[in-house]
Amino acid sequence: FVQKSQESREYLIRISYLEVYKENIRDLLSPTPQPIRLFDGPNGLVIRGLKEEIVSTPEQVYSILTRGERRRQVGATHMNQHSSRSHVMVRLWIESTAVGSEDTTTRVSSLSLVDLAGSESVKLNGADRREE
Repeated sequence: FVQKSQESREYLIRISYLEVYKENIRDLLSPTPQPIRLFDGPNGLVIRGLKEEIVSTPEQVYSILTRGERRRQVGATHMNQHSSRSHVMVRLWIESTAVGSEDTTTRVSSLSLVDLAGSESVKLNGADRREE
């Protein structure tokens, strides 16, 4: 899953999945609704109360995405049977530490993937999206 380099490193990969629907934020990985809070931190967006899962294989990532996708708000339109009604964000954090080295620095990277809800014309799709 993580390619090897000349330097031996140990990796930790975490994933989270959230939905924004009608101005409410929902954790798509949590089986029960938990309060989610957003803050502007010194290094960017901070999200409190969001469940993170540790993954080590692509299959685990796909399984988490599938589980979250099942919890997403969807509705039928004339153009699409399962049209998304919400915005979602998947965040991946990749942490790595050198193994067998005096350097104890942990490198942390994050990747945020955002899917915005469609904005199809109400005339064309037959959906009433005034509240969405």
